[in-house]
Amino acid sequence: MTKHGFFDHQEQLKELAKPIISILNGSNDIYSNQSAKRMPEDRFTARYYPSDDNDTIVEGKKLACDILIFISMMETDAKCTVIMGKLKEEVRKAMKALGLGQSVA
Repeated sequence: MTKHGFFDHQEQLKELAKPIISILNGSNDIYSNQSAKRMPEDRFTARYYPSDDNDTIVEGKKLACDILIFISMMETDAKCTVIMGKLKEEVRKAMKALGLGQSVA
């Protein structure tokens, strides 16, 4: 949805990022009973043992990271656009002050 412009304001992107960041928190991971039979009782170490659940969780976390990277790129692009706009305006003012009538694209 972010790639298609549903979230285009920086504040919206920050709000979108919060739940995605919580996905990366390993304490929220839930393992099925089937994989729990093959792993130790301790749920904190269960994630270190190979299982289909772990593969699914890791894939989900990878997707969350990809989304966060994309959000970060969008925020950086927006900041660069603002900075370039200000620079362009300052160049126009300087050229006008110097009496140079050329426009800056």
